Amino acid sequence: KEAGKEVRKAERTFGKVGKNNDPWILQLYDWIQARKDIILSSCKAIDMDDVGKVKHGEFMDILLAFQCATEENDLKTVLALQDKNKEGVIDYTDFLLAKKWVNKNFIASAFEGKKKKGKKKGKKGGKKGKFKLIMPICIQDEGPRTFGGAPPEVYIPKHIHFTDTERFDRDMPPKHPLQDDSAWYIQSPAKTFVNMIEAAKNADLDSLKDAFDRGISIDTRDRYYKTPLMIACAIGNIKVVKFLLEKGAAVNLRDNFKWTPLHHACHAGQLDIVQLLIQNGAEIDAATINGGTPLTRAIESSSSSVVQFLIDKGCKIRTENKNGLSPMDMAYAWADASVFDIVKTKWDSLPVPKDNKGKGKADKKKRPQTAGNADGNAQVKKLPEEGLAPLPRKGSILQAASALAGGLDEKETIMYTPKKAWTEQSSTAELIQERVVRRDRFGWEVDFSDFQMPFEQNISKKLMLFEAEEDA
Repeated sequence: KEAGKEVRKAERTFGKVGKNNDPWILQLYDWIQARKDIILSSCKAIDMDDVGKVKHGEFMDILLAFQCATEENDLKTVLALQDKNKEGVIDYTDFLLAKKWVNKNFIASAFEGKKKKGKKKGKKGGKKGKFKLIMPICIQDEGPRTFGGAPPEVYIPKHIHFTDTERFDRDMPPKHPLQDDSAWYIQSPAKTFVNMIEAAKNADLDSLKDAFDRGISIDTRDRYYKTPLMIACAIGNIKVVKFLLEKGAAVNLRDNFKWTPLHHACHAGQLDIVQLLIQNGAEIDAATINGGTPLTRAIESSSSSVVQFLIDKGCKIRTENKNGLSPMDMAYAWADASVFDIVKTKWDSLPVPKDNKGKGKADKKKRPQTAGNADGNAQVKKLPEEGLAPLPRKGSILQAASALAGGLDEKETIMYTPKKAWTEQSSTAELIQERVVRRDRFGWEVDFSDFQMPFEQNISKKLMLFEAEEDA
């Protein structure tokens, strides 16, 4: 509620002239905050007398030396706001706080908690405040800004498809991508950024494809260490999962609770995604921070097909989480009758575990053999047979001359890069078919705002049963 109040206050003041909140001022503030330490050290190097101040020209030279994108006249305006007494010098420590030249609604320090002054304790002692337990959930910062003051790497440019709709649309595309020359006479939309995780969640494959082509890692994590593949598995979007796996996404990375993409897919109860991950090398018995496995996640979602598939694939069933609960206990507490029968049938078929107490010394570990053939004999590298051409020496003069000559042969590319090419769009019929497939996967309820994933549906059913028992 308090955060919403501050956001609305900032929205009311944004764009008003004379409020020190012009877009270029805010961009300069973000740019300086990302380089605060190096700017401070540069100012101290110039400030030989250690008075905490430098001249206007010296401070401007420091900013320009670090390739500040702000216009020089705008920098002079900012320096004038900082030096209101017109002393000709800048207090660089105070400047970095930005309280004199940036609207307070946009300064990061304005939202930091203020230290309360200690009250004098009486004879009976001061009044104790509420105890707040800090939950040590592992999160990470979004990272530094990228080149040119752009957002951190996890935020990628959003691919916005625009065209002359009087000439082309998704059902009447151009015959060739370069036939769409709309960019030459239609104003391009403003550049916006989207979180890579949100792009995967919304199936924005064009934005993801552009980011990967620019060299952004496909396994970029958000602040909760989740990758795009984890999110695609969690929402059950098989199309995005296939796209990410084809691009080389890692299948065994873990988030802050040590969930792998397979855990998320089992929790979503999607058999085809689980099968696809297993085919691509997903670890079937990976344990979370609490000891949960993909099997227990499938049991929690009461997905009988996924549970049966994992058991058929040979997953471990005699496991326990940190609360001492086995998959059998989880099935009894969470699953419906069909899932419980599947787990119980497999559980009863397993042999009774042997008691290892009093067992003699374990067998000595075998010494690892040297890589070789099946008989254990080390393989010997064969020398070239007589009569064959000799191997070239690394220091050969001819080889060096050939490499030097090869380096001088520069090739000039004549590839044409268009201003904009048509982005392939799904036709209306294809979009309808995707909607049909989605209904077949999740049921007709998927089109409504109150749709719940399998785990949420299972929890809702359990709660309704508990309420019915209490009413009875």
